[in-house]
Amino acid sequence: MLTFDVQPSGPKVGKLAIALLPETSAQPSCEVQIEPATLRAQFASAVEDGFAVRQKSLREGGAPHQAGDYAIENLIDVEKPFAVRLLVRANDKIGGSLVDAEIAGKRTFISYRVGLTVKRLVFRTEGVELKNVRLARLKE
Repeated sequence: MLTFDVQPSGPKVGKLAIALLPETSAQPSCEVQIEPATLRAQFASAVEDGFAVRQKSLREGGAPHQAGDYAIENLIDVEKPFAVRLLVRANDKIGGSLVDAEIAGKRTFISYRVGLTVKRLVFRTEGVELKNVRLARLKE
């Protein structure tokens, strides 16, 4: 479980991403991106440099029901400091990882990442500051 607080530099400003990476870049990855500036969040495949490609929400023709790459809109309470909680659960039986994200205690969304076992994290920020970053291993 990864938890942290986000301090936007102003209302409707900024963007952050957490890249959940395997041991090598040739394997599947996941990026959780939160954008207070547009009140959006998304799951996408992580890229080497910068933020992942913008994904579509259900309104825009995306497919959140497939629990892969997609966006959600209308985030609540992200114009002021807010907390983020990520739960990542790898499982050999399902052949990948489930990633569950909670934003400001108000919105959650989940993604299934085929073949991903997270070994590394990369944080990217633009117009926000991350505080109180904590990583905890869950009991089996």
